[in-house]
Amino acid sequence: DLGQALRFTSRMLARRAVVFLVSDFQGAGLDARQQSPTRSALRQVARRHDLVAVCMRDPREQVLPDAGRVVLQDAETGEVVEVNTGSRRVRERFAAAARERQEDLRRLFNSEAVDSLMLSTAESWLKPLLGFFEGRERRHP
Repeated sequence: DLGQALRFTSRMLARRAVVFLVSDFQGAGLDARQQSPTRSALRQVARRHDLVAVCMRDPREQVLPDAGRVVLQDAETGEVVEVNTGSRRVRERFAAAARERQEDLRRLFNSEAVDSLMLSTAESWLKPLLGFFEGRERRHP
């Protein structure tokens, strides 16, 4: 529960700190278009501390492979659906939805003045991390 972790962090840190929040943010209860308890907790930590959101992305979660008809079960809700992954239109909608979720996260972090970094599990993290910290150093010398 991301909101619970953020509320715990807020209670435990008495002095200003740099807080790294590392997550894939899937099903985190964060939406740039609406308020939620998780977003309120994020805002509270961001106001009291230097919050950096590190979003981990697995490319396999961004693209739906052409595997024909598959049955999928949501690990959190248990909902079962059958999807025809052989349909190009279905795969395109899936990829578009994944891009939109990522853009929504960026908008949310920007609106809450939270620095964010998107990392991929398929690439080295060294170059993006160095670039991120060099950019922060230029903004906050």
